[in-house]
Amino acid sequence: MFRFSDRGSAVAEFVLVLLPLIGLATATNTVAHFAFTKSMLRQITYEAAAHASEPDVTREEVEAVVSKKIVSQLGEYNYQLDLVAGNRTVSSAITLEPKALNPVLALVSPTLEVSAHAIAFSY
Repeated sequence: MFRFSDRGSAVAEFVLVLLPLIGLATATNTVAHFAFTKSMLRQITYEAAAHASEPDVTREEVEAVVSKKIVSQLGEYNYQLDLVAGNRTVSSAITLEPKALNPVLALVSPTLEVSAHAIAFSY
């Protein structure tokens, strides 16, 4: 004898469980990707400030190094590099445009802005 209250669709239950899990996995992956990108960008910015603080280094050399590191460590991104040479310090700032793994999450992904400072060497 069948109990009519236990009848249901396994496919419908599977879909109702799977959809929130896919959303949760996508959101978790996007947050992890954002954290990784920010930490790598922070490291690249510090290295750019240290490289720019060395004597006889041109802005074009620093931009080439930053471009190479961003492409090799993060992939193809649109970015902007700002170098400001002060009296005894050099400041570098990189602004990275958002690139999310999911096009819907790209709308809410923030623009990353990281800055770093280094003491200028003078020999």
